[in-house]
Amino acid sequence: MYSGIDIAAYVVKRCHELKSAVSNLKLQKLLYFIQAYFLMVDGKPCFEDKIEAWSFGPVVPSVYQVYKYYCAGSIPYFGDEKIGNISYPDRQKIDAIINVFSGRSANELVEITHRQSPWREAYVPYQNNEITIQSIREYFDGIRNAASN
Repeated sequence: MYSGIDIAAYVVKRCHELKSAVSNLKLQKLLYFIQAYFLMVDGKPCFEDKIEAWSFGPVVPSVYQVYKYYCAGSIPYFGDEKIGNISYPDRQKIDAIINVFSGRSANELVEITHRQSPWREAYVPYQNNEITIQSIREYFDGIRNAASN
């Protein structure tokens, strides 16, 4: 399992390579979908950091604190960020999520997550409740099972 900071740094790098701007708001949603994808494919989380239900959707607080200085602007990539030791198969999974969602706006991603039960069930204004790994797993397993029927 990785740190949220390492995964976020990789996402910023990859979005830069794809010439797809990524704000902190968009980054937070990408991290949520990456976590969900790992839970669906591997049955375990990608990163250890907790995800909370904030007013604009799921947020990884530890990552938010690192990138909050960019406000709603695009996060720059300087080329020297520590990415960590992310395996090639895991980078492929992360890239799959980036490829699907990086073309969407941050607001579209907020709307998508607001319709999903992990955020809806955890969200209480001003409380920043945790969105549990179990709730993410159950929700996305339900989608996968519905799609296979």
